[in-house]
Formats: sequence, C-alpha cells, structure tokens
Amino acid sequence: MALHFLEQYGYLIVFFGAVAGGEIFILAASFMASLGYFNIYAVVLISLAGIILSDSLWYLLGRKGKNFILTCKNWLCLKNYHNRLLDRYFNSHYGKLIILSKFVYGTRIVTMITSGYKKVPYRKFFYYNLLSIIIWIIIVVSLGYLLGFSWNRLSEYNSYIKYSLLLVLVGLAVLRLAVRQIIKFKHYESGN
Repeated sequence: MALHFLEQYGYLIVFFGAVAGGEIFILAASFMASLGYFNIYAVVLISLAGIILSDSLWYLLGRKGKNFILTCKNWLCLKNYHNRLLDRYFNSHYGKLIILSKFVYGTRIVTMITSGYKKVPYRKFFYYNLLSIIIWIIIVVSLGYLLGFSWNRLSEYNSYIKYSLLLVLVGLAVLRLAVRQIIKFKHYESGN
C-alpha cells in the first residue's frame, strides 16, 4: 500500500518536500531512486524546481514584506550598526554568502529574505542561488543514492549480519554473567 502510494504521488511529495525546505525528502527520494522506485534524474530536476520556487518565495517576502521585515528586525534587536555591517558584507561577499547559506543550517531562509529586503537584483540572486542549489543538490542526492546503494549491498549479507549480531549479543550476555559471578565471588571472599 505504501509503495503504491509512493509510486503514484512520490514525485509530488518530493516537490513539496523540497519547497518546504526538507532535505530529508530529497535524501529519501534519492535513497528510493537507488532502490529502483524513482528515477534519479527526475528526483534531481524536481528537487531543483522545488528549491528554486521556495527560495524565490522567500526572496519575494523580503522584497515585498517590509512590515514583516521591520518587525523581525526589531525583534532581533538589529541596530543601524548591524544594518550597515550587513549592507557592507552583502555587497562585497554576496555570492559566497548565498552558497554558504545552503550548507549552514538555519541561514538559508534568512539569507533569501535578506536578499529581497536589501533589493539585490533578482538576476544576481537567481544566478548565485541556482549555482548554490546545484552544488547542494549534487551533494545531498549523492549521499542519499550512496546510502541506498550501501543498503542494497548490506542486504546481501543480511543472514551473516543477523548471526553475527546474535553471536555478539550472546557473547555480551555471557560476559555480563561472568562479571556478575566474579563480583559475587570477590564480595563473598571479602565478607569472610
């Protein structure tokens, strides 16, 4: 039932997961692609489209939602000094900042909103954002795909793993009993 649902709506879930900023959806989809449930190229393209849409919406919020930004700015206690520092950094290191924001948790949305608020031209934003998304997607999809490939390889040795794990658990249980008996014996000796 779940696989039928995934086969029918999987790419739609990947798209909306990417829009929502869910790296886990992209990792899971690339994992499923390595198992043969999805086409890896479709996962990459759908994820790319979802992230572009998401980042563009955050950019638009920064561009058009001035009241929202001013409220956040006051809430974050940003002073004019911080604003000037942000302007200078945005102007001199914008490309690096956009690329870095994809890899530092919690900075992506703030960077997209700030790009819109600081009126970075959309073409410039789109160029650096697309470059960073491509780099990020290649890494995330590769990790998910390799994880799925490893899962396939691991399942080939499933029976060996089960018996090895059972042997380790039995060994730990025997070790625990032996240690317990040694402690009892030492306690008995010291008590006499």
